[in-house]
Parts: sequence; C-alpha cells; structure tokens
Amino acid sequence: MNQEIFNFLFSLSQNHFIATTAVFLSYPLTYSMAAILVVGSLFTHRKIFTFSLFTLTSILSLVCVSILKYIFHTPRPFVDHFIIPLVYEYSYGFPSGHTALFAGLAVSLYFLNKKLGIILGVVALLVGISRVVIGVHYPIDIIGGAIVGGLVGYIIVKVFKKI
Repeated sequence: MNQEIFNFLFSLSQNHFIATTAVFLSYPLTYSMAAILVVGSLFTHRKIFTFSLFTLTSILSLVCVSILKYIFHTPRPFVDHFIIPLVYEYSYGFPSGHTALFAGLAVSLYFLNKKLGIILGVVALLVGISRVVIGVHYPIDIIGGAIVGGLVGYIIVKVFKKI
C-alpha cells in the first residue's frame, strides 16, 4: 500500500502546476514559515515562553528525526526505484524531517491558539504530501514524521505548562 500511494502521488508531479506547488511547499514555504513562527513569537504577549516553545519544539523534532534516520537507514524512493525526483535529498528517508518540524510546531501552536494550530496542521499535511509528490519520501516516512513531531510538540507543551 505504501508503494501504491507513493506511485499515485508521485505521478501527480507530471503536472507542471502540481510539481511547482509541491516544490514550493517543500522548500521556500517550509523554511520561511518555520522562521516566521519562531521570530514572530517574539511579538506575542508571552515572548519568552512562545519563542522557547517553538524553538525547542523545532530543534528537538529535528534531533529526534536525525536519530531515527540513523537508526532505520531507510532509503528514499529515488534510490529504491531509480526514479528521477524533482529534487534530491541526501540523507535517509524515514522519518520526514519537514513533516516532523511542521507537525511539532502545529501541536505547539494548537495549545496556544487552536484555530492557528489547526491551520498549521493542514499546512503540515500539505508539506508531507508535497514531499511524496516530489519523490523524496514514501507515505510511511510522512506518517513517521508526523508522529515524531506531534509527540515532541505535545511533550514540550506539557513540560512548559508545568513551568
């Protein structure tokens, strides 16, 4: 099923608009939105709390992903199946760091602002799908990233609530 979903989503990259949108969601949007959230937190009424929450969630999500990539050594789809992705990534595939980052930030934001957290959760889902469309992740990588990021975000929020 993982391969069938990958094949379907990757086939969408044949459409120029979908391919361009997927690359945009995967790179410029990902980095700029994460930076906007972290820097933007400095302009909230709870500056230090919000900035620390987003920064720690981002860092710990990516650290956990790096550890899991090292443990699992899961090749990316273009390595397994000799396809030509829209972009190349050079680390292992499982779990998705982009998805983990956004899932963690979405969970953290949800506890501060439910509506914005849900919106960012939808963005996290779109970023995850875009990673499959451009050929650098399997769907299971996205699910793994969402779980890792979501758990990190949840744990960080619980710890911060006790402080």
